[in-house]
Amino acid sequence: VPHQDCNNLAFSWCVVVALGDFNPEEGGHFVLYDLGIVVEFPPGTCFLILSVCLWHSNIPIWKNDTRASIMFYAAGNLFRFVDNEFQDKPDLAKMNADLYQQRQEEKDTYWRKGLELYSKINDLILQDL
Repeated sequence: VPHQDCNNLAFSWCVVVALGDFNPEEGGHFVLYDLGIVVEFPPGTCFLILSVCLWHSNIPIWKNDTRASIMFYAAGNLFRFVDNEFQDKPDLAKMNADLYQQRQEEKDTYWRKGLELYSKINDLILQDL
């Protein structure tokens, strides 16, 4: 089923590990819809994606084959909890209205903070000079 992982931290990598007993040439491929890419995904391999941003899924395997996945990701709610002084949003609104209002105002641009953590092509090129 094509999906995005909307509960992940927007700018964090998600690691997907393929497990099972199946022929990766015949099924279990990893599909990245936004990029128009279909990749063989053999058991024991891992894939890193921004799963909150990219629509993705797997191609079915044969009836008698087995396939499983392990996902490693950063839950966005955990980061919000820390940013909210270790409170959920309703408690923060009651306990610290000013900080709650500040977090609400930052919400639409929070992803920019994460984007700034990534290297830019010009920075990488300049490192080699």
